[in-house]
Amino acid sequence: MSTSLSLPVVDAGRHVLELSLPVVGPDITLAAAEGWRMRLAHALRVATRDAIGSATAARPARLELSASLDGSAGVGGTALLRYARTGRIIWSSTLGRDDSDVYRIARAIRLVLCRLDAQCAEPFADRERAWCALWLNPQTADSNASALHSVGRARRRVDACARWLAIKGYAHWRAARFGWNGVKRAEGLRIALDACERALELDPEHVDARFVLAMTYLELGDLGLGMMGLEQAVYLDPSHGPARGNLGHARMMGGAYEAAFADCERALTISAREPLAAIWHGSQSFIHAISARFAAARSAGLAAVQSNPKHRFGLLALAVARELEGDAQAVRRIVTRIQSLPDRAFTGPLDVPGYSLCQGAFREQASMMMDRLRAALAPNTAVTRAQSRLRVLTLGRFCIERAGHPMTWKRKPPQIPLRLLKVLIAFGGRDVEVERITEALWPDETVRAVRRRFDTALYRLRSMLGADVLRTNGSTVSLNSESIDVDAFVFRNEGSLSLYAGQFLPADIQAPWSVPMRETLAERFRSEVARTAEACLECGDAAQALSHCAHAMTIEPLSEALCRLALRACLKAARRDEGKRLYDLHAAALRAELDLAPDATTQSLHRALTTE
Repeated sequence: MSTSLSLPVVDAGRHVLELSLPVVGPDITLAAAEGWRMRLAHALRVATRDAIGSATAARPARLELSASLDGSAGVGGTALLRYARTGRIIWSSTLGRDDSDVYRIARAIRLVLCRLDAQCAEPFADRERAWCALWLNPQTADSNASALHSVGRARRRVDACARWLAIKGYAHWRAARFGWNGVKRAEGLRIALDACERALELDPEHVDARFVLAMTYLELGDLGLGMMGLEQAVYLDPSHGPARGNLGHARMMGGAYEAAFADCERALTISAREPLAAIWHGSQSFIHAISARFAAARSAGLAAVQSNPKHRFGLLALAVARELEGDAQAVRRIVTRIQSLPDRAFTGPLDVPGYSLCQGAFREQASMMMDRLRAALAPNTAVTRAQSRLRVLTLGRFCIERAGHPMTWKRKPPQIPLRLLKVLIAFGGRDVEVERITEALWPDETVRAVRRRFDTALYRLRSMLGADVLRTNGSTVSLNSESIDVDAFVFRNEGSLSLYAGQFLPADIQAPWSVPMRETLAERFRSEVARTAEACLECGDAAQALSHCAHAMTIEPLSEALCRLALRACLKAARRDEGKRLYDLHAAALRAELDLAPDATTQSLHRALTTE
């Protein structure tokens, strides 16, 4: 390997990094290889700038970074980091030729150098060990205590070094955030704020200090200032995966899902093996859950837990995904693990970290998901199941009741999910094709847009009603009769007149999708009234027959069969005034709705009432 001084050299604390020109394969020009190397050199200088020691410090380690780029096989190539003197390889990775891999290599090498410095006996070793305890070990009370212990031993050296101050700020922030190490929340956040501001006075471009300062603002409840600080950190060092990933997490809490998912994905590409990856995977899991992609939500939740098995947010994301899939036993196991965590800052196992920062749609959706988790953890007794059973009223009005009490919303009712429920009921509530539902709700939109809107509406409806109320196989949707009762279905099957309080979904009478079910139920109602009234007349109870007919005509005034039956009952009961009133009601409805007059048979019965 050439060691010409004309090659890019990066000063990295105790080490000097020397980049050789990459070995190139087919389809890679020398100019492209040189451009890639120069971009990597710049990224490494940015990533390692805060590790630079004094100019007189000894530099025993000289490291060489070599790479091979190959475009013919569709593989980016490999990169190797080795000691120049012994040739021993200390790091290697596959790579591509885009900026994402440049930043990934820069971040990886920064972590490698910190590990090397933490293993040595030089004056900087304590500082690097404290840094590694925060950034490379799982986020636990023990790793945080180790960093705080190192900060305490360093004493006066801390206030003169931006890197020490960033470590001090991050350790106190985490202790205050999770209630660790005997640090009180207010005091810990104050120390973190002061330490980071002092670090940025010493070095305005210190990225770790900028990152911790932004996270402190977030913890203090300022989402805007926190996001701005994270954006500044990403601008200063695009290879800083934690700043990029936590920016995505903050954007998710603000409801910007697409940008949040992209930021988390970029952070995982840059630095997937850091403990903070649990937050990034967990954020992606929540975004998948909000979009009703349940399998993807579970996969991202599992990745979050694998990244850090003791991180509350990753475990919560997995619990949400499992609950959406209806796996109550898995939910209980996960919540038991959360309860075992030493996070004394949270009063309950389902407290969401940073929930006070949630805004807009995400706050509403996160609330619904947490409510569903709490419901899933409730004792599964017969009484509990009866209390959680839903009842939907569609005859004469539209209302959803749980345990006899109407469901309410803090803001206005969610129209799209409720309309989806209405359409599902209007089409029978069993094995209704998704295509049929989307055509009824969004007849003029493209297939792709319609499917996305349907998935969102279905997820929101499940969040409102409960995961076990709706069943879907991807192409059809059904209501679970074991969890929900619909008055229209009960009346259609049993014909109980007491259930028919009015027309089916009267507020949606102009909607074409509601007509078939409305006509079916109305015909069943008319036939049941006629059968009951005829039975009363045969038994000689004309007054009871008239009572049934009079009530029915207030609901169905256009029915001539009911009007004639009512007039017959009035003749037998000798209640002429009542008969004239019902005839006038029927005639007025025909004239207003259809511009017609009653037929000859009805008119003859009316004359019989007026002449006798």
